[in-house]
Amino acid sequence: MDIVGLYSKTAKDCVNRFGKNCSRDDREDLIQDCILKLLEVEDSISDRFEAEGPEKANNYVYGICHNKIMNVIKTNSKHTNIASLDDYNVLAEIQEHIAEVTSTFGVSEQDLDEAVKQLPRTEQHVIRSLYFHKTKERDLAASMNVSRRWVRNTRDEAVIQLRVILESK
Repeated sequence: MDIVGLYSKTAKDCVNRFGKNCSRDDREDLIQDCILKLLEVEDSISDRFEAEGPEKANNYVYGICHNKIMNVIKTNSKHTNIASLDDYNVLAEIQEHIAEVTSTFGVSEQDLDEAVKQLPRTEQHVIRSLYFHKTKERDLAASMNVSRRWVRNTRDEAVIQLRVILESK
């Protein structure tokens, strides 16, 4: 049975459906990968064709191509660097970068320290813990016996107040 001749259109249809966000070259590579996979399982496809008919065999080929495409896409996406703000390290790097940029654009550490001293005591504690002592939100919340949402809200309010204080200087 000529698997490539019978099922190359099915492989192309599957790639066009599930690989539509890929470039043309990537889609052609996916088609080749699917056809190679079909050649690997040629006996299984022939058995399915003889036992259950051409429609079931076509569905089986479509499933094989779908799985191959998903595996290739997942494998390729593992090699790309995707940054997530849910990752604490990425968020910490962004906060450090913001702190560096802020310090080079006219706000000295002394002015910032003076502005923080003008905040209410709990807001001072939250700002100093999160930004100066690099304490994680969840650790700060646990140590203060409050929720993470409370810590975030307090931090947000403190940052707004700091902006007002620093802009007035």
